[in-house]
Amino acid sequence: MDSFGVAPDIQDILTAQAQLDQLEVKESVEAQLQRISVPLSLVFFTMFAYLVAGSIIFCVWEGWTFLDSFYFCYISLTTIGLSFLFS
Repeated sequence: MDSFGVAPDIQDILTAQAQLDQLEVKESVEAQLQRISVPLSLVFFTMFAYLVAGSIIFCVWEGWTFLDSFYFCYISLTTIGLSFLFS
């Protein structure tokens, strides 16, 4: 008997059961994270909001036209990472 008054065999079983429960919860959470899907409309809205916000900021700060500002933000957003392909 240990300090809790539980036999070592029973304590081992309880420990194993607790570990199994934790593993099941972890697997469940991982499965839920793998199934996360973002609606395409939300992606487009976020991109458009980013472009419009950046365009307005450049219009105000730099005195550019809205079209120039929008073009600059669009090119900056869409060419991120292309420097690895084209030097």
